Amino acid sequence: REAGKNAVIQDPDGYLISLFEPIFRDKAEQTGGYHGFTPA
Repeated sequence: REAGKNAVIQDPDGYLISLFEPIFRDKAEQTGGYHGFTPA
């Protein structure tokens, strides 16, 4: 997966990820469980 692409893909876990935002935000939401993370 690449960050910075305006697209939505199906994650192997079965949940949609928007590639419009950095992958780091996806990881932060999955592991941290909060949506207040600001991508660097």
